[in-house]
Amino acid sequence: MKQEAEKTFAERPGPEPRASGNSDAPRSPRRPRIVLADDDGVILGLVRDLLSTDYDVVAQVSDGEALVRSVVEHCPDFAVVDVSMPVKSGIQATREITKSCRSVKVIMLSVHDELAYVDAAFEAGARGYVLKFAAYSELIPAIRAVATDGRYLSSRLR
Repeated sequence: MKQEAEKTFAERPGPEPRASGNSDAPRSPRRPRIVLADDDGVILGLVRDLLSTDYDVVAQVSDGEALVRSVVEHCPDFAVVDVSMPVKSGIQATREITKSCRSVKVIMLSVHDELAYVDAAFEAGARGYVLKFAAYSELIPAIRAVATDGRYLSSRLR
């Protein structure tokens, strides 16, 4: 599955890194780009650290309105979004993102394990829903699942 996800990203248009000084050097596939949104700075830092080995975190924001602007500006492959944020909720922002930037795959990251939140997130266009307490073990598998047009639901919610 990882090979399929890498192939998907390698085929996407966009800037690719080049070896410095040699224009004939082969291009390596660019890393998937992610925008992170959470109103808790500690969570943002932990998630960034978890993902930065394999992904380019292109923006970190703390409210839903800033999330929508960042997605439009950066056109990432993924957005990892907290459900409950100020100004505009993660669910409201997801609804806007999935209408205006259809290629962005949204994964919700939440403390809420109630079915109403899960249903609202998927109805808004999210492709994955990960509980925060399980983020360390489930966020990367969730990203890989949605990268290949799958869906992901935190193991505790299945």
